[in-house]
Amino acid sequence: MAFDQRFEVGLGERVVLENTGTEITFSAVTHDYRCPCDVQCIQAGEAGIVLTVTDSLGNDSQVFITIPGLILTPYRADDATGHGNRHFRLMRLNPYPNTGQDQSVQDYRALMMIESVLDDRGV
Repeated sequence: MAFDQRFEVGLGERVVLENTGTEITFSAVTHDYRCPCDVQCIQAGEAGIVLTVTDSLGNDSQVFITIPGLILTPYRADDATGHGNRHFRLMRLNPYPNTGQDQSVQDYRALMMIESVLDDRGV
């Protein structure tokens, strides 16, 4: 998977960042309080996920990302979550809540983008 390209990952699945040896695993859905699409809510709510980032030396760290409810997707706001020299964007989390559907946590899929953030020296 390359920087600055959209990719989709399911809960428990892992992707590898090109030329880095870094692995990104969609580890958990921490909460999904988004207003169901077939209900009129006072607040849109939000959903949150955890990514586990494993560097080329095997060191793990976690990234927590949220996405608001009732938005057009793919979501592209200026509120990416920073982690080291990378920005993580959660652009869509499916399935979206619907009162008429049963959802299993294993059904979750995230549309993501990871952007490289370099300093003035290109590092």
